[in-house]
Amino acid sequence: MRKALIRIGLAAILFFLLCAPLTSFAQESEQLFSFEKVKKSGTLWKMFGSRWKTVAKINRISPERIKEGMTLKVPYDWEAAEKYTPMPRELPGLEGKFILIDLVEQAFGAYENGTLVLWGPISSSAGRVECGKQDKKKRKCVTPTGNFKILEKKKDDFSNDYPPPHGGAPMPYSQRFYGPYKIHEGALPGYPDSHGCIRVLHYDAVWLFKWTNKKTVIIIT
Repeated sequence: MRKALIRIGLAAILFFLLCAPLTSFAQESEQLFSFEKVKKSGTLWKMFGSRWKTVAKINRISPERIKEGMTLKVPYDWEAAEKYTPMPRELPGLEGKFILIDLVEQAFGAYENGTLVLWGPISSSAGRVECGKQDKKKRKCVTPTGNFKILEKKKDDFSNDYPPPHGGAPMPYSQRFYGPYKIHEGALPGYPDSHGCIRVLHYDAVWLFKWTNKKTVIIIT
């Protein structure tokens, strides 16, 4: 019975996402944001002070990836920007906790009983890229879509494949949800750039790691 209810709930959420007239991040950018270029030695903190996290979220970028000459979206109204979310605020149909990941918006939403409690930027796969030159099967690393749940959690984790040929790249606060695919802390350059995993900002990775359990559902669409 419980599994049947979960399937019904997931179906309701997917139907909502397909049919609801949601405004995309790109469409709202022209209405809510201006644009500012990064000057020499510019950092998010130097440019925006304590509001740097808001800019990081809006631009789907982590502080270490800021470069001179880069153009950033900057809110006209900071108070409105802090309340802004590209994710639905309400998703009725499921009880408990679940994570919705939107690959088009490059964002995740964490929900409790259908109410959004946190959203953040992500970086998913950039398309069909090889998982590693050492991989004889030449399997393609594409972020999977569908319904999953947390299978394993590791605070200190490392990649088995990257960088090639022997791996070793750190993946702090990783949460595996399907095969080798995980949600973990990682660099966000402002666009899809992973090898299939879902990268999130450091403070989002820490929050999600504490918030989830092995029954937490993940929906990737």
